[in-house]
Amino acid sequence: MNNSVKKFFLTSILFFLSVFLFSINNAFFNWIVFVPVLFLVKVCDFKFVFLWGGLYGFFSYFFYVFWLSNLNFLYLILVCFLYFILWAFLFLCLKFFFEKSQIFLHLKIFLFLCIFEFLKTKGFLGFSFGLISHSQYTNLFLIQISDIFGIWAVDFLMIYSSVLIFKILEDFIKISGSFSVKLKNSFLINRFSSCVFIFLLVFFYSYGIIKVFIQEEEKSSCEKIKIAAIQNNVDPWDDDIKDFSNQIEKLKNLSRKCIEENPDVKIIVWPETAVIPSIEKNYFSDFPSERKKIIENLLLFIDSMPSSFVIGNYNAQKNLKDYNSVYFFTPKENVLPPSRECYSKIHLVPFSEYFPEYLKIWPFTHIFSEENLWEKGSEYKVFSLGDFKFSTPVCFEDNFSSDLIKFVRNGARCFINLSNDSWAKSKRCQVQHLQAAVFRSVENKIYSVRSTSSGETCFISSVGKIYLRSPSFEENYIQGEVYYSEKQNAMYTRFGDFLPYSFIFCFVIYMIFSFIAYFMNITEDKMMSSN
Repeated sequence: MNNSVKKFFLTSILFFLSVFLFSINNAFFNWIVFVPVLFLVKVCDFKFVFLWGGLYGFFSYFFYVFWLSNLNFLYLILVCFLYFILWAFLFLCLKFFFEKSQIFLHLKIFLFLCIFEFLKTKGFLGFSFGLISHSQYTNLFLIQISDIFGIWAVDFLMIYSSVLIFKILEDFIKISGSFSVKLKNSFLINRFSSCVFIFLLVFFYSYGIIKVFIQEEEKSSCEKIKIAAIQNNVDPWDDDIKDFSNQIEKLKNLSRKCIEENPDVKIIVWPETAVIPSIEKNYFSDFPSERKKIIENLLLFIDSMPSSFVIGNYNAQKNLKDYNSVYFFTPKENVLPPSRECYSKIHLVPFSEYFPEYLKIWPFTHIFSEENLWEKGSEYKVFSLGDFKFSTPVCFEDNFSSDLIKFVRNGARCFINLSNDSWAKSKRCQVQHLQAAVFRSVENKIYSVRSTSSGETCFISSVGKIYLRSPSFEENYIQGEVYYSEKQNAMYTRFGDFLPYSFIFCFVIYMIFSFIAYFMNITEDKMMSSN
């Protein structure tokens, strides 16, 4: 077997291992998920590194979010193609570091991976599914550090772990001698980096243990309210008027049952777009219709109940602008006529919910655009019931840390998330969504309630503990107490993503000085050669 065949065989093994480790999203293996990736970059040829990177990005996300195909197979391909480009670029940059920039090589790799992990969640195409830190959502003590640095502290520590292990293995391969000698010397070479990792790990866990204990102690001084979350388990593709009516009747029946069994429930939450006929448009319409009748009956029902309701609605306006909205109704106050005060989803899903005008000029983009798109909301709304203040991020909005801190800065002391992931028909999809939601509670030190169409309907404490959870794909409701306080002292809420931006700043400054030094050396060499 010649060297080129051996190299291709080794590269292929590293490629398949890299894709496998990423796609399984395992809490343990995600600590080493970038180790085979870095070896893959190192061993493959420069002329093929772009292709290997692209293929890694494509297939890792193809398996990770395959559930997207249940919505539209083209969306899955679009996401995979996006990550083909991003990872191809990342591999190219990493290969350049390996071959052209050896000074502080592994520090640069670490910073660049951290920056990449952060920036891939930003912009119109920002997609936070696939952050390696999501796999730690049940590791309560580790993730508490997120209330200072956001999810990025956990994410960057896990990247540090991968880069450190890669460096240790790299040195192990280079060193000659017996296995024990190679192992000992490779750790000795990296003893400082290893000590830094151990220190950070101990610090994260120590902080987490103390914080969880303090948060439990502080519950006695907090106010509490009982909330119920409905899970109606319907098929989102049912679009007949009879289907709409039957879905609402199912929700009403679940709500009645909940109130009968739990008369002290103050708020009942229905999932995203649980009510398809537009509440405002149909109630205020001058023309009788089946939709108008459905809405009138719904509002009469709500007004007769002892509890307030949070309801997701397809909010169609007369100006032909449609919104993915949430209404908060309190009986005898703002139900008849319905209040025009609501929250409309701001961070819309690219292509399936929102398509910017500047992209429509490109050919073939219409293939990826749905016919019925939403308009963006404009206000990070906070609702109140007495002294209980809450906000209602819709569906995948709770994937984005920088969006949800705006609700808390406006006064929210609880997240009530309304989601509809039933179109995916995938437990994996729903759990991936839940993983992100856990971090939003920890980052802001507030409780979260999730009402979903098929899962994961649950209650999350301010330390990220899922203390109530409904089985997936079942018609059900859960109810429980939520603790809240006017005091809000999470550092992350106040300062946001200062950690990743500080990493970007450091990396840019380093690269500027590197280029200056590079051109100064070139100039010096030219002067010496001319002399």
